[in-house]
Amino acid sequence: MAVPEPSHTAYKYEPLAHREIRVVRLYPLTSDNQIHCEIERASIDEHPVYEALSYTWGNDTNNIPIQVGSGSVISVTENLFVALHALSPAESPRTIWIDALCINQDDLAEVSHEVSFMKDIYTRASRVFVWLGPAADNSDEVMDYIGTLDGEPDLLEHKKWVYADTSSWDWDACRPWQPLPVSSQSVDAFLCRSWFSRVWIQQEAAVNPNTVVLCGQKEVKWHQLSSLAWSYQKPSREGFAKDTLSNDGLASSLLVLNIQSYIYEDVPALLIDILRDTTFCGAKDPRDRIYAVQALAHDEDLEKLMLVPNYNESVVTVYTKLTERFLEVQGPFILCWAGRYHQDLRDLPSWVPDWTMVNNELPSINFKASGEAQAYHTVHNEDGLRILSARGVTVSSISALTDPTAIFVTYRDQMSERSIFESFRKHIDACMNLIQTQKGSSQLEDNKRALWRVLVGDNDRNWSRLPKDYGEDLDSFPAWLASFEEEQTPSKIPGAYMELIETMDIRGAFSRRRLAIDSKRHMCLVPRTTMMGDLIVIVAGLAIPLLARSSEKGRLEIIGECYVHDCMDGEAWSELASSTQDLLFC
Repeated sequence: MAVPEPSHTAYKYEPLAHREIRVVRLYPLTSDNQIHCEIERASIDEHPVYEALSYTWGNDTNNIPIQVGSGSVISVTENLFVALHALSPAESPRTIWIDALCINQDDLAEVSHEVSFMKDIYTRASRVFVWLGPAADNSDEVMDYIGTLDGEPDLLEHKKWVYADTSSWDWDACRPWQPLPVSSQSVDAFLCRSWFSRVWIQQEAAVNPNTVVLCGQKEVKWHQLSSLAWSYQKPSREGFAKDTLSNDGLASSLLVLNIQSYIYEDVPALLIDILRDTTFCGAKDPRDRIYAVQALAHDEDLEKLMLVPNYNESVVTVYTKLTERFLEVQGPFILCWAGRYHQDLRDLPSWVPDWTMVNNELPSINFKASGEAQAYHTVHNEDGLRILSARGVTVSSISALTDPTAIFVTYRDQMSERSIFESFRKHIDACMNLIQTQKGSSQLEDNKRALWRVLVGDNDRNWSRLPKDYGEDLDSFPAWLASFEEEQTPSKIPGAYMELIETMDIRGAFSRRRLAIDSKRHMCLVPRTTMMGDLIVIVAGLAIPLLARSSEKGRLEIIGECYVHDCMDGEAWSELASSTQDLLFC
């Protein structure tokens, strides 16, 4: 593949007008196999005819110059250079939008402006090309198989399976298990390509129904690729796919299916849900975790929530602004995702969620810890900090904790069934030991009965509150657990016990968390980083309690959300309603 000599001057971008874009006119390869193109301007609202490219920039340390016009060059990454070769037409020029060429990347104001209507750019393209890269790791074999998948996934059917209650399914009525004609290793390598990890693909691949996937010299339609992901999720008589993949490529593909259901099936999606669902996606710029997905949401008050992209603002400023808008428009529910336990960014207020952190633990909306109390909160500057003042009550403090090493690790993090089970046994032992420290036989029995609810955050696998009789068939569990023999296998675990373990894994309620008892002898489920003396507080209008740590000047730092038994339906709030105060979170 010929590479031009960088003998020309760098291409000079002219400023764009409001909602104006540039498009690339890509010509056939020159006689010496070099890329040649021109860049033109057009108003997006005048419906220019163009295609669009979705790709990953790749390594930018060895950029390659390409010829633009008669005497200018633009340096592009090797991955884009290869993509341009693959897309170069045989005869007539091709008009295509490519971010690296059509946006002046050195002008942050222009980048911000163009990103603000990126959804329109991809939606209005006549076709979107997804470039996955050159052929490798048996990708031709995978692409050939994908090309045989003609059935377009039913988007609502997909959501029905994903969120279904599997306990009542008639598995015999499901299709028989059909192994795929390509190895799971090849499919896994295919879905591990860097394109699948980008947060921007949720917009680029979802908004245009005419999307084509290119890999090497092979081509398939997007709905065929979606069918591949769907085939790994749809249940068979033997359960879900035996070789179910766990990489982020599969998750990204399925998430695009969800996004498409929001768009084409008129299924509303909330911005908070999309932000949460895309935390595993990659983004070189953390601000893109918001900018890339906010236009996909369907909140009734979305215009009041959305930020105008501004790459001159810091990540902390952008995340804080969005949180303040959530507080103003939708109330304190956003605080469920906040806290030092979920933070990695420095200088971020503890009440602002850090969207760079993977956090798949969904705070439940099935509780009413603050009863019917109306939210009241303000945000102000103090000592150079953004302080959230929220009406609330302090319930108690942490007085006992399980050992931090006794953390239940979920199925996804383990290498074998045996290690999964041993992790679970260690965790239950730690919980029972903590319960035994409580004086008084009545309190001891109450805590034993409460344990099973606490282990799953009082929610079942489908995020519904547990029935009142939940746990009656688990009373003998600790004794059975202690007698579990080394030669036994987890497959012999009684049904009720196995359901508990699976629910803990699926819910994520106990994943990387600790059991605690507070100063009022409530059993609690708290973040792993909880310390003795940390406070349990309830904010007016918030469904679940928060764990907070005292800071200087009477302020509090949020550590994370928590489950406090017998306090989740307004009991503690009713008792303390006369002693509400302004809680100051820094």
